[in-house]
Amino acid sequence: MNKLNTIWQSHMGFYSFHCLDSLIVRECNELVTIFPNYIGKRFQSLKSLVITDCTSVETIFDFRNIPETCGRSELNFHDVLLKRLPKLVHIWKFDTDEVLNFNNLQSIVVYECKMLEYLFPLSVAKGLEKLETLDVSNCWEMKEIVACNNRSNEEDVTFRFPQLNTLSL
Repeated sequence: MNKLNTIWQSHMGFYSFHCLDSLIVRECNELVTIFPNYIGKRFQSLKSLVITDCTSVETIFDFRNIPETCGRSELNFHDVLLKRLPKLVHIWKFDTDEVLNFNNLQSIVVYECKMLEYLFPLSVAKGLEKLETLDVSNCWEMKEIVACNNRSNEEDVTFRFPQLNTLSL
């Protein structure tokens, strides 16, 4: 799939892929963004995400410009595996606090994503109370697991991972 540069069309219907519960993307070397901003909240059933060996991927979730009229929504991701994505800069490109929650995330494994500087924005980290496994390896530019935005002061920065039983860095 060396020539595939987008997975989703901007004009696809809201209920397209409504029952999709697993997405695996491998060796798609022209993809830059997996979930572009026009996708919004279409993947309520998606539980497992695996992205591997995609040399051009820079962003997994790009949520900029999602209309606030969409309301809050919880995505059902349980497992996320990101492996050998040498240009990955953002898993969550923009603050998602107002639109999407990842409260069901149980496992995230990130391996050989050498450009990634942080794993979670604060808004995502605040809702990860079901997270059990956090595994980060060979991410040479990573500076922090949870990135606090400039608007946060120390009193606002609270997050917990009460179910975390495996931490591998």
